[in-house]
Amino acid sequence: MKSKILAIAALVTLAVFNCFPRISYSQPLLVSKESTTPTSIIIDDDEMAQLPMPVRQGLELYLAGNTGGAVDVWVDNGIKFAKDHEDFFQSAEQARSEVQGWEEFRLKMKKFLKQYAQATGSCKQCVFLQELIYPQNKFLRRFFLKLLHEQDSLFVEFITLQTPKGVYITHIHFEQDLREIIRDDK
Repeated sequence: MKSKILAIAALVTLAVFNCFPRISYSQPLLVSKESTTPTSIIIDDDEMAQLPMPVRQGLELYLAGNTGGAVDVWVDNGIKFAKDHEDFFQSAEQARSEVQGWEEFRLKMKKFLKQYAQATGSCKQCVFLQELIYPQNKFLRRFFLKLLHEQDSLFVEFITLQTPKGVYITHIHFEQDLREIIRDDK
């Protein structure tokens, strides 16, 4: 089952990044062997308002301690994208597979985030690290955030796509090490 989830995630990532092969940064992410992070901005109401609606709604729940509700908001949005945009996928079967992948991701992430919050305490702040710009598609946005828990930090990457039907989350990646999230960019 784990290999199936990884295969689905790899296919989705490959599909997204093959469509947009060049990525430009507004400024480089600063990652070294020491655990330094880029200059960061603690998200206040103004910064939170700049995030796409599905990302923002989930973060508000996450910061309120409702990790399961946050995952539901994010995953439901990803599922809605797959259902509303079958033409984005090579086949209807691939779109159905994407929905199944999101459902499996929901269960995995709810379990992981619940255990993480139990081990590290609740999330106290969200820090905006960076937004990446895709020159070939101004509707595709990629965000890196740092979730500051009482005893540790968790990094998250969101990729969103603006369509005529709304903004959709197409990718989410949680890691305790920022280098794991951005290693594919090198």
